[in-house]
Amino acid sequence: GPVLDPVNVSKLLILGMTSMAIIFLMISSNILKIFKTFKSFTFFLIAFAVFGFVSMIASSSPLSQNFYGEYGRNTGFLTYFFFVVLTLASLTMISIEHFQKLIYGLLAAGIINVIYGIWVKVIGDPIPWNNNYGALLGTFGNPNFAGAFFGMITTAALALGLAPHFNWKFKLGCLVFAAISFYENLQTHAVQGMVVTFAGIALIGFFFLRSKFESSKILFGYTLSILTAGAFAIAGALQVGPLQNLIYKRSVSLRGVYWEAGLNMGLNHPLTGVGMDGYGDWYTRSRSLKAVNELPGAGVVSNAAHNVFIDIFAYGGFPLFFAYFFIILATLLSILRFSVSMRSYDWTFVTLVVSWSCYQLQSLISINQIGIAIWGWILSGAIMAYTRHFGENSGTREANSVNLGRKNTKTMNLQSQNLPLGLIAFVGAIVGALISIPPYMADSKWVTAQKTMNLEMLKKALSPDYFNPSNSIKFQSAVRLLETSNLPGEAILFARRGVVFNPNELDAWKMLYYATNSSLMERSRAKAELIRLDPLNTAWKELP
Repeated sequence: GPVLDPVNVSKLLILGMTSMAIIFLMISSNILKIFKTFKSFTFFLIAFAVFGFVSMIASSSPLSQNFYGEYGRNTGFLTYFFFVVLTLASLTMISIEHFQKLIYGLLAAGIINVIYGIWVKVIGDPIPWNNNYGALLGTFGNPNFAGAFFGMITTAALALGLAPHFNWKFKLGCLVFAAISFYENLQTHAVQGMVVTFAGIALIGFFFLRSKFESSKILFGYTLSILTAGAFAIAGALQVGPLQNLIYKRSVSLRGVYWEAGLNMGLNHPLTGVGMDGYGDWYTRSRSLKAVNELPGAGVVSNAAHNVFIDIFAYGGFPLFFAYFFIILATLLSILRFSVSMRSYDWTFVTLVVSWSCYQLQSLISINQIGIAIWGWILSGAIMAYTRHFGENSGTREANSVNLGRKNTKTMNLQSQNLPLGLIAFVGAIVGALISIPPYMADSKWVTAQKTMNLEMLKKALSPDYFNPSNSIKFQSAVRLLETSNLPGEAILFARRGVVFNPNELDAWKMLYYATNSSLMERSRAKAELIRLDPLNTAWKELP
């Protein structure tokens, strides 16, 4: 289509429009007062945004990279700011219908992916992905993310299907949907998808058995069995025990290397971290000697820790990490407090908790992606709101819902509105589009320049302005394209611009060193920079 990255820049644009529309609505409705009910939680959310901003300003990586994120990820400050906004907005939900609509929204996103998966299986993929995985990608462009999401919606559908007051047709529909989703999960060939699915099913089983049996022995036996199975699974992932041949993958060992590097980044920059989405600029300076000489090897690099907590620690040091940690901890504590008093099967609560838990588990072993992470953040706020409003007496939840809904209507009627809500939201969406569209526009210009193979258009695509922020990938691609087109004089210009744009980008210095028209002085400096940025890799010292 019009962009090279059809997943992340598109989702960032939609995320920005939605979030800014919500900001405008919250301000115009004076609904920010509701945050006083969640003072501590709101404090940690705001602290996260503030510390993320500080990290961005203090980073030695390019500002545009910190703000919009690495190309192909787009998980920079702007994305996390929008996540914070959506989480704050989810705190304003007060009626039972609000929470149930959120669940239906999650399942609607799942239905789209399931239908898309069926289309791919029966007819063929309508999207011309550069699919090197040979697996189902869903709307995520990556089978691991698709597998994790299928795990979330499979368990959400199961949790909904076990609700006692639905008729058998609805329950059957939920089970059929869950089965199809599980099958498509298998088509992603993603281990994390299966891990998320079975963990979610185990959690559903806990709540369901707790509602059916008063005997603590049954629940204790079930919990012990699940924990034992989980221990064997973890041992297998670590190449120990009878399940190692079934569960272990090389990527497990790689994660240990990536985690270690991320921890080193945070420990070496404890107050500000290395910058939002700055992991890639610091990986080779933070990895261990074992990572260079053994697994994954000197030539393999990464721009993410494959663990969201460690990524955030690397991005912003201890302040950003603790802000995020307490957001998750507050949500977890609210779940535990609510669960203690809940004896019936509250399908709304169970579905929210199971979906949230699936994301949290995925975040421990994978990379943040907008289409997955958005649910983790929104569900945190939703769970906080649900447990606050309906946590005191589970038997009066429906009545509380009605009363709270009436209070909300009264509050909305008391506000002074000179403009209709739809217009306010529209203006907010336009502002959001102006803020979040630059990466999309830049990618579109770059695709057009590549298709036309016109040198002037290529130069325009690499000329930075507000709607065309630079990124290292474009400079490197331009150098390769111009070198293969026998235009070394033009290639060297962009190689030089690449190292000026981001002096911490290892590949940018490689491009300058190997460019045909590099001078001896430039190659000497590039060699020195390669050694600085990748000190444990002896290959750079052996360069002529």
